[in-house]
Amino acid sequence: MIHSDWHIHSEYSYDSTLKIETIAENAISQGLCKIGITDHVNTNEKNYLDDLHRSVRGVTEAREKYPFINLGVELTPIDVHMFGHIAKYGSLDGYTPPAIDTPYGIELAVSKEELISLGVRYCIGASHWRVDRAGAKQMPPELNGCINEWYRQQIFLASDERVTVLGHPWYHGAGIWYEDFEFTTKNLMCTDNISVIHKDFYHCHCREVSTMSNNNAKKNMDMLTVFRNLESFVKERGIEQKHQETLEYLYIDHVLITTINRLQRQQNKDKNSVIKAMKR
Repeated sequence: MIHSDWHIHSEYSYDSTLKIETIAENAISQGLCKIGITDHVNTNEKNYLDDLHRSVRGVTEAREKYPFINLGVELTPIDVHMFGHIAKYGSLDGYTPPAIDTPYGIELAVSKEELISLGVRYCIGASHWRVDRAGAKQMPPELNGCINEWYRQQIFLASDERVTVLGHPWYHGAGIWYEDFEFTTKNLMCTDNISVIHKDFYHCHCREVSTMSNNNAKKNMDMLTVFRNLESFVKERGIEQKHQETLEYLYIDHVLITTINRLQRQQNKDKNSVIKAMKR
């Protein structure tokens, strides 16, 4: 049973419209004992810092009625040169990424002292995109580069005293559903030094357009694309036999159980043909 949820965005994040009171009432109805509000602060630009201060005020006020709410924040690795430019000039206007051969340094938008002064109790450090070189976010996805950059950011976050929790995985820009699942699985297959939690301890509020609630039956075929990509990945690296059992487990769990069950609940004329294709 899930007793708490520590990664929730409110109306003070660009990707949410939920009021903190609504979040609190939803938590009560779901039987949660504690929750944490972790609104985004992606850069040190004024709009993000203003959102953080609004989140602090919102949580502080809400705690008078809902004392089980905790104040957190989600910080994202950013290019250290971009951080310095914003700190000096107040905005990204006029910023030109430097032309250097080594990966850009990494920074977070808010200092430890600022977090403490605001009363932030914990910080989720979450990678969202590449920051190692100029224009990396706009470059065509290149798997090895994405994997190397993801690990570089994880090491930075795990070593930074501001970060309490490592956040979610990212995707590499292929534009298909479930590609974060594909990317994370490939990461884990590339090393023998990572421990994996096999049970689902991540609880989230799914938006209406989420893959978990979307009524687009055919788009779920992307999961089969992901598995074909994973099969090619292990074959190319000569690790097919080592990970055969893992792939079989993931196919049963993610396709034959989770995805098909989700399709069964949809009201879509294409769902039966998609389910048939997934069972082949």
